[in-house]
Amino acid sequence: MKLDCIASISALESAMERAIRRSENGSRIRDVGILILMYLCGCDQIQDAIKKCGVSAGDRSFALVYEDESDISDFISQFPEVSETQASIPADHSDDMIFERMSYVDSTLD
Repeated sequence: MKLDCIASISALESAMERAIRRSENGSRIRDVGILILMYLCGCDQIQDAIKKCGVSAGDRSFALVYEDESDISDFISQFPEVSETQASIPADHSDDMIFERMSYVDSTLD
């Protein structure tokens, strides 16, 4: 996903928790990655989420969300032109609108 779509670490953690919970409880959208993307950008349609925060050819910075260290190592070994760096994502963000949009996405997935 585009790096600038992540407002804060707490927003990313919340999106991940919601996506995993939704996936475990039988969401109509089975791909956890797509759910995370939808929550982070507050879009209730997959196409809109991809358009807003999906990575496109030519994007210079993006974020990968992974469960364990081997996932990122495997990815980077397949794409040698990609380098791993630590992004400076704020630990917290005071904009409650992000979490309101996540709740909106939750309500549309029921």
